[in-house]
Amino acid sequence: MELHINIKTQFDKNPALRVLFFFDESRNYEEHVKLWAYDDIVCIIADATPFHLKYQLENELKEKKVFLYYKRAEPTDIELESFPLADILLANKTTLS
Repeated sequence: MELHINIKTQFDKNPALRVLFFFDESRNYEEHVKLWAYDDIVCIIADATPFHLKYQLENELKEKKVFLYYKRAEPTDIELESFPLADILLANKTTLS
């Protein structure tokens, strides 16, 4: 299934979903994400400082559907304690390729 279709399906099935996290440690989807051109869902590659990103999600993009792409593995339970967006991650959803 094409990545965008999978993402759109997740948002359609979960109307209250605001932020969809995608962890891609192997970077298999990096090029596809760089070419993102879908207006209905904002795509952010999580390269910015985590606190700026948190501000964006909670303020500037609070009315938008956001696909948040990370070039890393999903945080483990232990790592969640220090993951700056843990609250947003736990309140939303992750997708698997």
